Amino acid sequence: LLVHDVPNLGLHARLRDTLDIVTMDEGAGTKSGLAAMFAAKLLELCDYVQSWGDMGPVIYVIILAMAIVFCLPCTIFEIIPGFLFGVPVGFTACIIGKNLGNLICVLLAKTVLAGWVQRKVLPKLPNGQVLERMIKNQGFFAICIFRGLVYAPLPVKNYGLGALDIPASHIVTAAIITGAPFCWWWAYLGSKAKNLVDIIDGRGQVQLLAMPSNPIAVALIFVAGGLAFALLVKKGWAAWQVAKDELAAEKSGGKKKSLKSP
Repeated sequence: LLVHDVPNLGLHARLRDTLDIVTMDEGAGTKSGLAAMFAAKLLELCDYVQSWGDMGPVIYVIILAMAIVFCLPCTIFEIIPGFLFGVPVGFTACIIGKNLGNLICVLLAKTVLAGWVQRKVLPKLPNGQVLERMIKNQGFFAICIFRGLVYAPLPVKNYGLGALDIPASHIVTAAIITGAPFCWWWAYLGSKAKNLVDIIDGRGQVQLLAMPSNPIAVALIFVAGGLAFALLVKKGWAAWQVAKDELAAEKSGGKKKSLKSP
C-alpha cells in the first residue's frame, strides 16, 4: 500500500525493507521500535511525495521549507531527498528547500514575529551584542563564521540573526555558502541508506563509499579540511575577541563619564 511501482528499483526495495521493519518492530518499546514507528510516518510522507510523480522534488522543497519554519528537527528531512531522488536531485531539493525556509524565518523575524523573537529567541543567542559588533566589524565573513562554525540550534541562527540589523540577503547567502557541503553530505547519506529506519536509528548500514580507498588521499583530505577549519576558527575567534574588547571598553568608558558628571 505504501510502495508505488516506480522505475527506481533501488528505491522500491529500500521502501519495502522499511515497511518490513516497521511491521516487525513498531510495537517494540526499544529505540529501534520507536525509530520504526517514526519511519512509518516518514513512509507516508515518502508515499505522498512519490504520488506527485515528476513534481515530487518540488513538493518536497515546500515540505522541507515548512519544517525549517516550524523548527522541526531538520537533519532527517535533509537526508530523505537523497533517499528518494538520489544525490543530484536530492541535493538540489535540499539546498533550495532549506534556504527557502531560512529566508521565510528571517523575514518573519524582521516583521510579524519581531516581538516574539526579541522576547524568546534573542536571549538564547550566544552573546548577541558581541555577535552584532563582530558582524559590524567583519561584515559578511562574520555571518558565515556564525552560521558555519558556531554550535547553535538552526531556529536561533535564523530567527536570532533575522532580529538583528543585518540584511536578509546577507543572512541567506551565508546560509547557502555554509550549508551547501552539509546538504550534499546528507543527500549522499540518504542515497546510501538501506531504509528509513537506518536513517533514524543510526544502525550503521550507511556506507561511506565516497571516501577514496587510497589512504594517502584520505589523509590529505582530512589534513586539508582540518587546516582550513582551524584557520577559520582562529580568525573567527580573533574577531570575536576584538568585538568583545570593544564593547567592554565602551562600557567602562561610559561608567567613567557618568562618575565625572555632576
